[in-house]
Amino acid sequence: MRRESSPTRQDSFTMQFNALEDVRMLEAPEDALGDILRDDREVAAFGPMSDALANLFGKLGTELSDEEYLDATEWLPVVAAAKEALAVLLDDRQPGSV
Repeated sequence: MRRESSPTRQDSFTMQFNALEDVRMLEAPEDALGDILRDDREVAAFGPMSDALANLFGKLGTELSDEEYLDATEWLPVVAAAKEALAVLLDDRQPGSV
């Protein structure tokens, strides 16, 4: 049974994905160097996440609910790549720094 999102609630996965797309973090993360990303390591960290999302959407399309994406085996590489990107983003950061 497919569960639909409430018409009054914005789909959170879609909102987060669109935010990344708006600043071209998945398509061209190098464009964010200096504004959002600190260095080439951070830029490179977005490649695997972009690839995992492209694989997910390539196999499943872009019309599923959040729950359907989360239940798909193709979601696991997205999570793993996002964790790796987060680790790179947080690397060398001191508590309280931006």
